Amino acid sequence: LENLAKKLKKKDSEAIEFTGRKELFEVKDVMKSCTVFVLPSLSEGLGRVLIEASMLGKPIIGSNVDGIPDLIKDGVNGYLFESGNVKELEQKLRKIIGDLDMSKKMGSRGKEYMTKTFSTERYFSSFIEMIND
Repeated sequence: LENLAKKLKKKDSEAIEFTGRKELFEVKDVMKSCTVFVLPSLSEGLGRVLIEASMLGKPIIGSNVDGIPDLIKDGVNGYLFESGNVKELEQKLRKIIGDLDMSKKMGSRGKEYMTKTFSTERYFSSFIEMIND
């Protein structure tokens, strides 16, 4: 990927940064500085990292597999793409990067959705409801 990025950088002014391994406390800062968060999984249970990125107000892009579509409302808080379809992923990235106003709106809608659906308060409320039934 790094070699491909170097080749692309010569053709394109957009920068790609490979951060390498980060400690947990550093991950939040990296996520806060990104324009869009992408999870191109071939298989994924829920994709908790998408919740985390959304809670930071980032639009999200993920492959249309397993639990990811439960988190991404296509065109609302981000985009889904067919797993392994690099062209489609590129198109979705270009849409978000090409319209920063839309990108911010998606990030805001994602944060609102994740807060309502996956907040700690919501989790405990649902858990208590489940065990009391």
